[in-house]
Amino acid sequence: CVAGDNWGDVASSSAPASGPNSWTIEPAVDGHIPLTAMSCPSNTLCFAGDAQGHVIMSTDPTGANTINGLAWGTVSPSPSSGATINGVSCPSVDVCVAVDSKGAIGVASSSPTQGASWHWYTNLVKYSGQALVGVSCISTSLCETADVYGDVFTLTNLTRNTPSVQTKIVQIAMSPTAI
Repeated sequence: CVAGDNWGDVASSSAPASGPNSWTIEPAVDGHIPLTAMSCPSNTLCFAGDAQGHVIMSTDPTGANTINGLAWGTVSPSPSSGATINGVSCPSVDVCVAVDSKGAIGVASSSPTQGASWHWYTNLVKYSGQALVGVSCISTSLCETADVYGDVFTLTNLTRNTPSVQTKIVQIAMSPTAI
């Protein structure tokens, strides 16, 4: 289990239910930049998003191995200036998807640990520039993301040059009795 916090720290444990002593903290893996999203497709590979629009990764999230002297390193920055990575989902070690606060979708469909394999798309969703609030991939060929207005977008064909996007309008009605 791996988690990030608002100080850029990463906590990890191979036995999280064993109590606080089973966790290790790696401080400021991203220079005290808040970590806003995390996905680990294996025990030895994790990706995180930060509040400055970077996707970072580690091949050893517990910190034993290092990248340029650090266990975590930047893989791909979002093309959106001032964006926050709001979601990362990696259904396998070969496919990873990230979304940001300005509507950009980043897809790495082969070797996501290599920055050159990340491709960012800024005009795939209904309202270009609209914040995407998270992403979840149930397989290497199907992901869902949503914007702040409740629009849900289905991403398919992730291994193509440009993924396919289908918009679903989801309306959620809340009543006081439902709460």
